[in-house]
Amino acid sequence: IASVKHEYHYYGEEKHWKATLDISGNVDTATHYEEKEKDFVLEYKGDYSDISDATVSYAYTASGETEGGTLNPPGTKYIEDSSESNDGNMRKKDELIEVVVKWNGQEENISMKLIND
Repeated sequence: IASVKHEYHYYGEEKHWKATLDISGNVDTATHYEEKEKDFVLEYKGDYSDISDATVSYAYTASGETEGGTLNPPGTKYIEDSSESNDGNMRKKDELIEVVVKWNGQEENISMKLIND
């Protein structure tokens, strides 16, 4: 059984937020079954005080799997979510990943694109 290791780095930026998603994993070339680690980071581009009392919710869909959460920023303008899984579909390199961020009655859509190959 052949296995291919890969690391994908996605990035997107809009007026208020920057988003990065790093995915590394091994793909079984016969089944396209993937083991992966994901690190998702949102960064607020303004002053932390603007979001210190806010509830921030986010969601993104990558390869048909939706991830997301709702939280109060933990004393920093970075919101991080990491996960490991032993299942899932193989990532498409040219995939466009859409992130929706909501805070303080505002909403922003960020498109993340692959920045490495």
